[in-house]
Amino acid sequence: MIPPKGATPEGTQKFQKAHKNGIHPDKWRMLKGWQVSSLGLGTYLGAYDDKTDQLLEETVGFALSRGCNFIDTAVNYRCQRSERVVGRVLKRLIESKVIQRNQVVVSTKGGFIPFDSNPVTNMEAYIRKKWFDRGIITPDDIVASCHCMHPAYLQEQIDLSLSNLGLDTIDIYYLHNPETQLPVTGEDVFYDRLTKAFSLFEENAAKGKIQCYGLATWTAFREPAAVAEHISLDRVVEAAKKAGGAGHHFQAIQLPYNMAMLEAVSISNQTLQGKSCPIFPAATAHKISVMTSAPLLQGQLLNLPSSLTRQLPNHLTLAQKALQFVVSTPGVCAAMAGMKEKEHVEENLKVLARPNWDLPTLQKICELLVK
Repeated sequence: MIPPKGATPEGTQKFQKAHKNGIHPDKWRMLKGWQVSSLGLGTYLGAYDDKTDQLLEETVGFALSRGCNFIDTAVNYRCQRSERVVGRVLKRLIESKVIQRNQVVVSTKGGFIPFDSNPVTNMEAYIRKKWFDRGIITPDDIVASCHCMHPAYLQEQIDLSLSNLGLDTIDIYYLHNPETQLPVTGEDVFYDRLTKAFSLFEENAAKGKIQCYGLATWTAFREPAAVAEHISLDRVVEAAKKAGGAGHHFQAIQLPYNMAMLEAVSISNQTLQGKSCPIFPAATAHKISVMTSAPLLQGQLLNLPSSLTRQLPNHLTLAQKALQFVVSTPGVCAAMAGMKEKEHVEENLKVLARPNWDLPTLQKICELLVK
């Protein structure tokens, strides 16, 4: 077992203490022993150009300086550009001793076919040259012309992400939208592939390349159990135990949750002690940390009707209210918010200075949203 060179409890606690005056205690969360800000920086959206790279580079550094120590990316985001930007910023800040590597939690994802800097015009030829001709995978391993869970492919993606990020260790490595495979493969093949992927992740954990792993999803944990893309958390944990035993490193999931997408609290599609329940309590029972995505639904929540927004707690902008709702929800470890402008970082991270809304407030908001 090679010790990982990533986030540590001691490093993240040091970061927390350095920002204790600007962030309310409610807004720090425990994740695998790490202290993480409950609002993380997402890096999904943006053009494939140098201008967006520069904006994101400034944003990453600014967010870290304001107490956000959780950065989420993926190898396919902006054709690998987002990972590379995160890597450049971390390298600069670590070398200048502004931060230490062990103070920052970095998560990334693999599964979708990534392009290199810009999209390609011939996807079939690109995949053939990159993977089929080299004997890494076969056409049967590709689903929907864009997704692969084969261990040999995923190993290349882990190593590529480590290179892009300039890191020795990825703190959380997610299998990206694995539910893409389910309608094509069926459950038996899917969970067999999942177990093999998890076995690879366990090997990488033993080598110190990742600290833990999980599933980053879109529909998997939001759909009713009868829907093809639904994933059973019980069966996922069973796969992790087959791959890594009782001490497996499957410790995180990610799914969308916001004021327009309430399925994580409203749809009972998992099981807990023989009864149906939503994903949040199921994850808590399995000691799985839940990260959420799309807290602003890519800006769409800024268009909520005024008849609703007037009834939300005051003294916050609409974006801040949407973020506060998500990070106050019991069961949410951290919400990943995409931000490419320093002004948005400044506005959004002000949420971290406030106490969480209490449960009656959250329940009232949910009642208003479902009317």
